[in-house]
Amino acid sequence: METLTKSKDARIVDINNVMYDDSIYETAILNSAGFCDKYKTTTCLIYVSAISKQGEDTSTGDFFGCGRTPGDLDLEEVSEKAAGRSVSILGGKKIKSQRVDLLLDPVVSAQFLGVIAGTLTADSVQKRKSLFEGKIGQKIFSIDLDIFDDGTIPNGLSSKPFDGEGVIKGKTCVFKDGYLKTYLYNTYTARKDKTLSTGNAVRASYRSTPEVGISNFYLEPSDIDFSLLLNDIDRGFYVMDIIGLHSGANPISGQVSVGAKGIWVENGNLSYPVKEVTIATDILSFCRSIKKVGNDLRFIPSGGYIGSPSLLVRDVTVSGK
Repeated sequence: METLTKSKDARIVDINNVMYDDSIYETAILNSAGFCDKYKTTTCLIYVSAISKQGEDTSTGDFFGCGRTPGDLDLEEVSEKAAGRSVSILGGKKIKSQRVDLLLDPVVSAQFLGVIAGTLTADSVQKRKSLFEGKIGQKIFSIDLDIFDDGTIPNGLSSKPFDGEGVIKGKTCVFKDGYLKTYLYNTYTARKDKTLSTGNAVRASYRSTPEVGISNFYLEPSDIDFSLLLNDIDRGFYVMDIIGLHSGANPISGQVSVGAKGIWVENGNLSYPVKEVTIATDILSFCRSIKKVGNDLRFIPSGGYIGSPSLLVRDVTVSGK
């Protein structure tokens, strides 16, 4: 992997980190209600971070691949994208603070979606620690998009026959046409709200009590190519990477402030690299500002398996010099 990544571009001077990890584990549940079943599952992950140099400027870029077996991993794609992300930011500069349109890379979109997912668990809502408290039935997104939590996706890294309490997994529509339809429940939180579990009980081990968590949580893609989203921007910022999202996001107020780097867009064309800027918004405004969804759905492992395509987000504050 290290040799392959270095071969992609002469400006790649070193590999900051390369990692491979796999696991095989078995889960069994036996309870006093008569449930008794088990399943086995496998996961594997590869990751590489590349350092590039041009003159006195250095840059880093990383990428990953994941799947059920090593045969699912595309080493060429991972090395190509890690190298490309590293060299594309060489010579990056700050921009003036302004409100611009953002085009979010699928990996970046999925990270924002992960923040939204964390505030949709019923225990967060019941503890009054969610900005979505009391918003069932409300239009959250300005466009008609759908978001699902689906524990049955073939080869999804969080797919399984039943959750941590033995409730059969299914496909839950969390947002339909932009409207919030449900929170995510285990049996305990469902009883409190006088409803049924959505099959989202998770537990770290047999020693822990069931909490609420996501499975395969994703935003339904459209049929719009990335190039068409790019062409829709007169002046904007293609965001390739963000830094500090989880420490910079408040799940109660929804305020978000994260570092970002990427490429400036002029008249639908990628223009020049940008780094050391900050994106400032709040989750509800961010949801309302999403105007178009791409067709390039990609999943990332992050407290579950979160997937999103590229997103075109209008009129967001970017702070630079």
